Amino acid sequence: MSVIKTSWTIVLTLTVVLVGLIVGCRGPVGPEGPAGTLPIYVLAYLESPFLWDTTSDVRVDVLNVSGIPAVYVNDIKIPYDMYRASYRFFDPDFPISAGDSARLRIEHTKADGSPGISQASIKLPGRFAITSHDTSGIDTIPFGSDLIVTWSSSDGADAYRAYGDFFCAYLDTSGAVQQHDYRLCTLFVDTSLTFLSSVLFPDTTEVDSVTIARGGFYVSGMSGPWQGGEAGNITGDGIGIFRGWTDGGQFEFTATID
Repeated sequence: MSVIKTSWTIVLTLTVVLVGLIVGCRGPVGPEGPAGTLPIYVLAYLESPFLWDTTSDVRVDVLNVSGIPAVYVNDIKIPYDMYRASYRFFDPDFPISAGDSARLRIEHTKADGSPGISQASIKLPGRFAITSHDTSGIDTIPFGSDLIVTWSSSDGADAYRAYGDFFCAYLDTSGAVQQHDYRLCTLFVDTSLTFLSSVLFPDTTEVDSVTIARGGFYVSGMSGPWQGGEAGNITGDGIGIFRGWTDGGQFEFTATID
């Protein structure tokens, strides 16, 4: 069980940006290439974003290549999307589901003009679900209590990405209006996460009445490299990372004072 103990590691301000593919919740950027000519660099992911969906999002960014490469997943060509610091390929309805295997192949031109191939294989994490809370409605927890969330294991997941948030507006004991905002985004290996009341809520001894108290939680399974310093899984003529993500569900909650 993972326990969030201290606020300095996870409490973010309202200006927080949920980090996308390269850093933060999606993990580290991968290994650096050798000095000199920049290597072909690949950042790619497959994401099964909804429990009911039988297709997935696929996005591939390729850097340091001469000309537009050709990108394939399971021998299906991925459409070229745009160039913005990298050649980007994207398909929001790729025919692959949670638990399936995926083979990435990129055909490109190397710096010396010769043809090159970069490739990687992953398995999308299997379906799993939150088991501690009803995800079909809005749950209610006591104001000032710990929030413990658990979920089933995902076959093939190397880690889990958890996102939680809570916002409340209240009158303090002096009658002044106050606000408390908490957000967490993290990667870890456990199938349970505890939000201690001391960081999830304001100091309850200073709360007179609550006008708004709402929050939410989301979890997804991840396959592929994710820890700092871990080598990427792209092989051949390039380096980089290919990851898979599978949705594990979400729920909303309110908090009430007895």
